[in-house]
Amino acid sequence: MRFRVTVALKKKGIIIPYDHQYFLYSYILRTIERVNPSYSFELHRPRRYKHHTFSYLMAKNRKSERKGVRVLDDYVYFFISSPDVEFLKTLVEGMLSHPEFRIRDVKGYISEVRILKEPEFRGKMTVETLTPIMIKKAKKIVIKDGKKKILWRELYPNDAEFASRLVENLKKRFADYFGRNVDKKDLKIKVLEFKPKRHNIAGTYHRGSLCKMIVEGDKDLIKYGYDAGFGEKNAMGFGMVKVAGGGE
Repeated sequence: MRFRVTVALKKKGIIIPYDHQYFLYSYILRTIERVNPSYSFELHRPRRYKHHTFSYLMAKNRKSERKGVRVLDDYVYFFISSPDVEFLKTLVEGMLSHPEFRIRDVKGYISEVRILKEPEFRGKMTVETLTPIMIKKAKKIVIKDGKKKILWRELYPNDAEFASRLVENLKKRFADYFGRNVDKKDLKIKVLEFKPKRHNIAGTYHRGSLCKMIVEGDKDLIKYGYDAGFGEKNAMGFGMVKVAGGGE
């Protein structure tokens, strides 16, 4: 399930920082905490996977500048999606009951929350990213202060293991959420084009890829990827996709 959230701005000409995902992530958790502190606590607890994702803050009329994107409209919007109805219901309730919105210099209020019609999920679809897909593999293990530490390498789509690791990650997250065996479910991914992208999340740089790709196989896996995101760090705003050519 996916929502489009519109924010009416207090003034035009504001600049959205390029690296704003962590602040939008914090806003989402804060909003949930206002209406359901116990549920928010559960979301904060360390867990293997979180099953939601969101897009950048976006504007129809904008201008790229050195520090970020200057908004030429009097509103911005973003998408939030998840297979978890409780998560979305709680978030929407929080946004509507506490409509004030502030992320750095982006100040306004929630003016509309609209549920989007789901696309028709088929066994073969072309999708494109709204936010970068990130996937990684262990590079090596080092010992520091008597403790093992894994050093990771983030993969780009031209890496031979990118597609297989992306599918493996998706199947594990699907099984975690639905509690179903995924042995008979599979997916093939073919990346048609990509552009590397780097974002600073709470002081750490993460590398991902904006891309267009063909996904072919189990429709349930494709739908889960659409709802919860592809790859890793989805709850931090990575891996959101739309159907290629769609109006989102």
